This record gives sequence, structure tokens and C-alpha cells, in this order.
Amino acid sequence: MSLPIVSIYNWWSKSYQWLKDEATLRQVSRELAKLTNQQLETLTSEILPKDVPRAIKEQAIKYIVIYKHISYFHSFIAYYLDLDKPKHYIKGQYDKYLKFRKTVGGRVVNTPECFKAKYGPYYEYYINRYNNQKNPYDIEATAKRHNISEKQAINLVNKHKKSTAGTLENFIARYGEIEGTKRFKKFCLKSAHTEDKFKKRYGSKWKEKWDTYCASKDSISLSACIKRYGKIEGTRVHSQRIKDSSVTLKTFIKKYGKVRGPKLYSDYIIVKTNHWSMGQATHQSMDFFKPIITYLRHIGLEYWVGQGRKKEYFLYCDERNCIRFYDFYIPRLKLMIEFDGETHPSPLLNEKELKSWRCFITGISAQARLAEDEHKSQLAKKHGMIFRRIHVDQFKQNPEKWILKAIKLIDKLRLNYEN
Repeated sequence: MSLPIVSIYNWWSKSYQWLKDEATLRQVSRELAKLTNQQLETLTSEILPKDVPRAIKEQAIKYIVIYKHISYFHSFIAYYLDLDKPKHYIKGQYDKYLKFRKTVGGRVVNTPECFKAKYGPYYEYYINRYNNQKNPYDIEATAKRHNISEKQAINLVNKHKKSTAGTLENFIARYGEIEGTKRFKKFCLKSAHTEDKFKKRYGSKWKEKWDTYCASKDSISLSACIKRYGKIEGTRVHSQRIKDSSVTLKTFIKKYGKVRGPKLYSDYIIVKTNHWSMGQATHQSMDFFKPIITYLRHIGLEYWVGQGRKKEYFLYCDERNCIRFYDFYIPRLKLMIEFDGETHPSPLLNEKELKSWRCFITGISAQARLAEDEHKSQLAKKHGMIFRRIHVDQFKQNPEKWILKAIKLIDKLRLNYEN
């Protein structure tokens, strides 16, 4: 044995500090695998709470021997200690849970299927327990729990957010000035998820790492939800996430309370429709729209584009309780034209490129982005609009072709309107 037992014990007993350090984790796991069962029992007796039964300790040791990785030991013990009643422990149930995790790609969150695999016949009890857990960010629940006013609950939630935020002040408060500053710098470095950072960090393998990271941030698309939760539950979760993430009066009330929510939502709508930086056309799109604007002025047709002090035209969606902005609108012809920039997947991409595409700002997949674009186009058609869409990559290939095509469509619709 290359390390004395006392060194392993010191590392193991401080597992909270190094558990996320994979290199140290593997080293400790290798050293533990060399120990005899008697030595492992001695170590576990020192580390685990006194009330953990011998049978549970023996089962936990088996996970080290079988998988040769300490994380299985920790996760099994955490699973046992999480049970509310001793009778809820069923021998072999945790093995079923591990098998279930493999079938869904390893990472499992709180779904009914996951609860069934983890807790067996007691799964409904733990679903109810999970649903009744305290949410420190829920203003309404915080007010009820502490029997305080909504204003006091908001202050309490904000205080909690401040105390848990990843700031230098909080890091120093938790770990001291020297260690806190060191950890904060490491935290900032890890938090800087950009292509340049990935290139410096991973060298030739940066692209693969970057694609994996972007895919991990895609938690809202239907394909991501189905992969994580299964087809039935994934479809339900996707629908719920779309509903919860939409900017609506209901979500504002849920987040900020019944008194403050409606006012903030009203302020949001005003800002969204009138703020200087909102509803403005991009420079790329204006290369396309400027010749069309010149033509419209020549023939005397009014147009609507986000340029100068004028904002883009928008429509209100009753189903989602939200507003959608449109790049270019000609009221008399009821013609809407969307110019998609690089935050939209190009129609020129092949199937493989489309599958790996991620928005460089939000990280969402092509499928999720196209679904939002389709909702926008359907909303326009629902209001009786004639809707057209062009991507910047298409425009760059042949600018004159697309400008001429738009002008011909305007002439055709104007002729129909006049007749």
C-alpha cells in the first residue's frame, strides 16, 4: 500500500472539499481498493454515523470493491440516510436504481420513474415529500412558512439570494480571505464558458468539449427532455418548461407575488415595447431592407421597421400571454418579413450540422430554436398576415436575388390589393 491508512482516512473524512476533484477521487478509490475488508470496516466505522447498521456498512463496502470508485460508497450511504424510515430500505433496491440510471444516460432527476426505481413501493411517499420541500426562492411559500407579509418575504428571499451568490465577499466569508480569494478566482475561471476559454483549456479537443457543454445547456428542447426523462414524462416536462419560462403575467405573479408581480409585468411590457435597445433591426438585416424601403417610399407605401426611434411591429399571443416582434411589416399589404441572423440555424446546413448546431448566445439546440420560429410564423398567419422568412446565409449568397424577390412579391400583393 503506497499510502498509510491514516492518510486515506484524512482525505476521506474531508470528502466535501475534494469530492469534485476527479483526480483525487480516483487516487483515493485506488488506495481503498487495496485494503482488506477488515481495514475497510475499520475506516467506515470511523467515518459513518454510529446508528448506521452493520449490514448497510457491509453493502457500502461492496460498492467500493465492485466498482472500485468511492463515489458509489458515498451515494449509497447518502441514499440510506435520506430514507425517512428504516423499513423503507429494501435490499437490492439501490442496485435497481443504478441500472435505471444507466438506461437514461447516467444523470437522473426527480421523475416518477426515477422515484419508482429508487424507492420501490414507497415511491409515492417520497414524491409527496419532494413536492412539499421548502423552496427558499418561493415568495408566497416563504410568507406562509414564516407567517410574514409579502414584502418581508421578498426581503428574506433577496437576503438568501445574496448570501448564496458566487461573489468574492461570500467566498471570503465561507473560507477565509486567502482560501476564499483563491477559490473565487478558480470559480470565475470555471464560469467563463466561452469558445476562446475552451480552446486555451482543451487545445485540439476544444470543439468536442464545447459541443458537449452546449448540449448540456440544452434543457428545454423536446429531444433533450425525452432523452433525460423518457418519451411520456419528457413531453410533459418540455410542455411545462415552455409554459414556466414564458414571460407572462402568471409567471411574474409566481415569481414576485400577487401584489408586486402585476406591476412588474406591466413595467416589463412598457420597456419591451418602448425601450431604445428593444425592437431594433440589426445592421445585417438593414442591408436587405434598405433597398426595399427606398422602393416603398417611391411607390408611397407605409412600412414598419425597427430603425431610429421607431420600434419593430409586434403581435400579442393569447395562448402564451407574450408578445412577438417582427423585423419588417407593410400594414397595407399585411406582409411580414423576418430576417434571421446567426442566432438562428441556417437552412443551408445539412442534417449532421443541424443536429450539432447551438445558439452561440443561449446554447439552445436547432430544434428548440426552429420550434420558436415556427410559433412566431404561425402567430403571424393566425392574424391574417402573409409571412416570409430569409436567413443571412441565404442573403449573402445572392443579395440582389433576394431583394428583387421581395420587391416582386410587394408588386404582386399591391396589384391584388388595388384590384
